[in-house]
Amino acid sequence: MSFAPYLLSSLTLAFLFYLFIPGLGAFLVRHRWRRFRAQVVRSISFPELHYGGFRETGSFRFKGRLEAVQGDDLVWLEEEGLSVGVSLRDVPIYLIPGSGTGSDSSRGFPDETPKVVYWREISALAQGTRFYVAGHVREEAGGIVFRGSEVHDPLVIIYDGPEHTFLKRTIWTGRQRNEYWNHLTLPALTGGFLAQLVVAVISVSESRLAALVATVLALVPILPLVPPGVAGYYLYRRLWRSARRRRAIRDVVRLRDVDLPGRTGRSVWMLELIAVLFLLAGIWANGYGIAVILALTVFRP
Repeated sequence: MSFAPYLLSSLTLAFLFYLFIPGLGAFLVRHRWRRFRAQVVRSISFPELHYGGFRETGSFRFKGRLEAVQGDDLVWLEEEGLSVGVSLRDVPIYLIPGSGTGSDSSRGFPDETPKVVYWREISALAQGTRFYVAGHVREEAGGIVFRGSEVHDPLVIIYDGPEHTFLKRTIWTGRQRNEYWNHLTLPALTGGFLAQLVVAVISVSESRLAALVATVLALVPILPLVPPGVAGYYLYRRLWRSARRRRAIRDVVRLRDVDLPGRTGRSVWMLELIAVLFLLAGIWANGYGIAVILALTVFRP
C-alpha cells in the first residue's frame, strides 16, 4: 500500500476522534445548558406559590428550605408557613454555587458550571437547605406537590449565596466552561491516539512518511501542553474564558428585556474563532517540530 491511503486513513481518524466526536459532545452540552437557561427564564413567568395562593392545578414557582424527606424521593420544603412537596424521582437537580471570589469571577459571580446530580446520588442534605422549584403543581392527599408530567420534569435548583442575586447567578453560571471538553472528549482523544498508533505500526514497513504522520497525529492530544505551543493554548483559554463571560453578560442583560446589538453575538463567535486559531497554531508549531525531530532520528531512512 502506498503513502496516500495511509495518509487518508490518518486524516480521517484525526477528523473523527479529534474534531467530530468532541464537537458532537460540545453541541449536545451547549444545547443542554441553553435549554436549562430557557427553563429558568420561563419559570419567572409562573405565579409564585404562597400560603393561600393555590387554587387549582397549574405551573408555579416556589422558594423554600428543606423541611423533611418522605420515602425515597419526596422532599418537603417550607417557607412562610407553607409546606410544599417535591417529587425528585429521576429529576435532575442543579447545584448553583455561591458568589465567586476568585480571579476568574466577574461582578461577584462564580466562574463555575452548576453540578447536575440526581436525588439517589445525594447522601445527605442539611435541614434548611435552600431550593428553587418550578413546574407542575397538584394536590395530593391534602398536600401541594410539585410532580413531573410525561412531558416536563420540574426545575429543581439547590443554591447558596445572596437571595437577591440568585437569578442572575443561575443564568450566569448556566453554561459549560468549555464545551469542547465534555463527556465524549477524553474517550475520543484516547481512541484517536490508539488508532493513530495502529496506523503507524501497520504502515512503517511500507511508508516511513505515513508512519511519521500517524505518529505526530497520535500526539495531538498532548501537543498543546508543551512549549512552545503551550503559549497558543494559554491564549486559547484566556480568549475562550472571555467569550464565555461575554455570553453570560448578554444573557443576564436580557433578563431586563434589553436587546443587545446583533454585533455582540458576532463578536463572541469571532473571539471563539480567534481562540481556536491560537490553539491550532500551537498544535501546528509543536507538531512540525516533533515531525522534524522524528524524521531525523526514529524515521530516518
